[in-house]
Parts: sequence; C-alpha cells; structure tokens
Amino acid sequence: MSTICADRTLTAVGWAELSKGPTGGYLGCRISRNLAAMENRERESLRAVELLAATGWDEEWCAWKKFALIWGDGKASIEGIQYSGLGEQEGVKDARGAITWFAAQFHLTVDSVINDVLKTVEGLNQQAAQHQVDSPVLRQINRQFKGGGAWLSAADLPGTIFTDGGPYSVRLGLLEDGNRMLTYDLARRGGEGSLITIAPPGSGKTACFVLPNLLTWPGSAVVLDVKGEIYAATSRWRAENVGPVFKFSPMDPSESHSYNPLVFVRSDPDFLWEDARFLADMMIVPSAAKDPFWESRARDVLQAAIAYVCLEKDVDKRPMSKVIDIIHGVGWSEFVTYARGRVDIPSMSRAGHSLAAMEPKQRESVLQTAQASMSAWSGSRIERATRKSDWSPLDLRAKTGTTIYICVRPNEIDSLLSVLRVFIAQHIETLIAQMPEGAAAPVLFMLDEFPRLKSMPPVEKALATGRSYGIRLWMFAQDYGQLKEAYPDAEGLLTNCAVQTFMNVPLNSELAQKLSDMLGYRESALDNSRVKLVEPLELAGPKFRDLSLVLGLNTPPAKVRKAFVFQDPALRARMPAGAL
Repeated sequence: MSTICADRTLTAVGWAELSKGPTGGYLGCRISRNLAAMENRERESLRAVELLAATGWDEEWCAWKKFALIWGDGKASIEGIQYSGLGEQEGVKDARGAITWFAAQFHLTVDSVINDVLKTVEGLNQQAAQHQVDSPVLRQINRQFKGGGAWLSAADLPGTIFTDGGPYSVRLGLLEDGNRMLTYDLARRGGEGSLITIAPPGSGKTACFVLPNLLTWPGSAVVLDVKGEIYAATSRWRAENVGPVFKFSPMDPSESHSYNPLVFVRSDPDFLWEDARFLADMMIVPSAAKDPFWESRARDVLQAAIAYVCLEKDVDKRPMSKVIDIIHGVGWSEFVTYARGRVDIPSMSRAGHSLAAMEPKQRESVLQTAQASMSAWSGSRIERATRKSDWSPLDLRAKTGTTIYICVRPNEIDSLLSVLRVFIAQHIETLIAQMPEGAAAPVLFMLDEFPRLKSMPPVEKALATGRSYGIRLWMFAQDYGQLKEAYPDAEGLLTNCAVQTFMNVPLNSELAQKLSDMLGYRESALDNSRVKLVEPLELAGPKFRDLSLVLGLNTPPAKVRKAFVFQDPALRARMPAGAL
C-alpha cells in the first residue's frame, strides 16, 4: 500500500510499504521530487491521478501510479528506506537498487503508467458521453492532462467577468457545452467595460445581440438604428416597461422628435469657446487628405460661427440655420466685426481678427470645405428636426430608462455623418462632464455601423474612462478592415473593450488569421504536442457558422451558440407582430 501527496512547497513526498513480489520481501521508503523538475507530462499525469483519487477512484491503483510518477524511473530523492527479505540473489545492494527492483517487478515505469492513466481517462470519457454525464473532474483532467477544454465552460464562470450578475447584464449567447446563457454585467464594479462585435451583414448581430438586450435592458440607452427595424421591434415594450422613448429621424421630421445641439452650448464665456470647438470638431468630418490645412481652418471658422450664434442666451433663438448662413457668407461682415469686438472673450476676438485678415481666395476655399461637411445640416427636413430639443442628454441619467433611437437608412449614413457624429458625441461628452452620484445605473450606447462614423475622440475617451461615468459602449462593425480604416490604432480600441465578439469571420479577411493567433495553442501534457486551438480555415468554416466567438478580459475564450430573439417565446411576445 502507499500514501502519496504533494505539499505546498511543490515537493512530492511519498511513503510506500510494498509487500508484494516473488520473495515476499518488505520495502518501506520515503521519496521526494520537486514538481518543477518534472516533465510536463509527468506532472499533469500526477495531477490527474490526484483528481481521480479525490473522487474515490480505486485507492490501490492510484497509490501505485502516484508512487511510480514520483519515483520517475529513479529521478526521486530517497529520504528514508527500510527493506528486508530481498536477498543478494535479487541483485539488491542498496536502497536505490531495492526501489528500482520493486518498480521493475510491477512495471512501474513512467511511460507505462502515463499510458495506463490515459487509457483510464479515455474510458471514463466514453462512459460520461454514453450516459450524458458532465463531470467537473473529468473536464479539469482533460484540460490540464490532455490539453483539451481550452474553451470557457459553465463550470469556469465563477470568478470571471462573466460571473452571473444583476439586472444590468447583457446576453451574449448560449455556451456550447450546455444551455447556460453567457452574460456580462455592465454594472459590476471593479472590472466593467465596453463591448465590440465584428460580424458581416446577415450574421445575426441585430437578432442575437441588439434586440434581445433592448428587450431586457432596464436602463437608459442610445441606439444607432440603421434601417429603423430596432425601433420598430423594441420601442413599444421599452416605452411601456422601461421609460420615455425618443426617436430622432432627421430625414423623416414628421415622425421624429427634435434635437438641436446648439441648445446645450454654454453661453458663459468661460465655457462657450470650448463647447463651440467640440461641436466644430465633430461637424467637420475627417477626410483622408494628406494636408489637413483646409479642414483645420474650416473648423476655426465653424467654431467662431457656433460661438457667435450661441452667445444668444435664449436657446430658442439658436437655430442651426444661422450657422449655415455664416459659412455660406450670409452676414459675414457683421459676424467678423462682432467677433473682433468681443474682447471679453480673447479667443473669439483673436479669431475675428484672423478671419478679417484672410484673403478672399483663401476664405472661399475654407468656406467651401466647411460647407461640404455642413451640407448635412442644410435643407428643410433637417431644419425641422433640429429646431429645438425635446430632451437633454442628461435625461439619460436623471430619468433612468430613457431610450433614444437615432433612425437612419443605410444610404443616408454618409450624407448625415456630421449630424450623427455630433448627436452621439454630444451625448457622451455631456455625461462624461459630470460624475454620477452614487451607484448610478449604466447608460448603454449601442452603435451599429460604428466605423462609418469615422474617428471620434469622444468614443475613445468613453472607452478609456467612460466606465467611471456610467457609460458603456457596444459597438458593431462589419469587418476588421473597416475598423482599421476609421481608427489606425484599431488594436488599441479592441484592447479597451472588456468583451469582444466575432461572428462568421470571412476566410479572406486578415481577422481570421489574427483571431487564430490570438487564441493561441493547445498543448498536450502527454506528448508535448502543440497545435493551434483554432485554425483560420476552421474559424471561417461551417463549424463556427452558428457560433459566436467571445473573448473576455483575463478569461478563456468562449464558443457560444447564437441565441436569436425569435427563438425565445418570452422575448418574441414583447415585439409587435411582424417586427422581424
């Protein structure tokens, strides 16, 4: 019989009393071996035997296997030994020879023992599969001993960022090893962050992520709704069960609430100029021009024009049409003269002098650049949709459960970029400007077609520090290349997201290879083999067609089955008939 254990100093210590053998000899020994000095296959085999022993597996079988692995074909140190009855005829002359003799008699070599452990584990796996039994011990053995189980399982969830949370949790799909819904708590303190999803059109982003979560999310939300189908499917339930609902549809003013960004520019001279600059930065859509001179000067003109209009304290007298008039030269002389004369606002006065000194040809080029970006704000429909403000961005925090839908058609995004950028950025910036009191409910921004908005510093700020202000972003992109085009540091943007999800990765995309490399390798403790967890071809193939790949901060990767909103009767009942 034997009793073998591993102490916390990573030294394996064993005591064996062996009374078997043709001579009936007796051997008692104490051996030790540093676990760090063991080969990986020996160490993980020993761990597997220990786990089996803890479940009550054959005590004698476990004892002999542990003895052999610690002995390691003679690599162990002998700390104490007693033996008798072996005789010179057995060739035993000392303690090491005695143990070697016994190990040989009972075929206790490292290779034979590891093979025996492997066969035993495989047999147990087959029994578990046949009887559909989920054994946490077997799962752990397979992960550590054989290199399998590298994917996140339901048993692994405690202690990860996917630990079950409260009402402000979002649904990500069903874990492949069962029907457990993988969720991420956006209100969890100490590790909360934003999300990003990259998936091609038709892969199920809206039906698997956006709709199910808007039909369960109890907090405020800002939703960029390309096509308007999100509003149609979720607005009724949210209005009846969550809170106020607003629809901003600039190209359909008769069905739209109104929002004027100039209302929220502070007329106080201490803040006016910086607020005007913020709007100007968002209104001028960045281009790929190598020389940013004209865009920079256009921002300067636009900033001064916004400040000029917003010095009017009566916000009802701040129509965007006044700004449009100025960049088209209407009332230009009056505007410049007024700006020069505001010596109480030095920055504005300096800008007025600079504009007055601008040569006519240069001014014409600068104004044309500003007009190109500001064309989205021209026209009777957009003027009606921006004539006032039916809500404040702070309502998202003050009135928990407020939902704002920005509804545009896919072919309108590019022409409305300036409007969309200002709308989203101003809501983020307003919330970041004021720290919420106490444990404020998080505000969720769900941004479809996110890269098409171009680079937006407020979004990057929200990713880096927004969680302290209760802001959570969930960004959606069609492909990784689209994201890189908008954000040269796309890798940094991904890193700042606590959860990344990927669906139906195209094989011809660099993302397939990138994800395969990120997922790394699966190593076998038995034969030291090293293979990729997922090859690019497999990731882009039929095996992952109905799965989403979920990467969580400091957490093993997860494969989740797509959970479509129409597959859940409770969620389907919350949508109007024919919504999808």
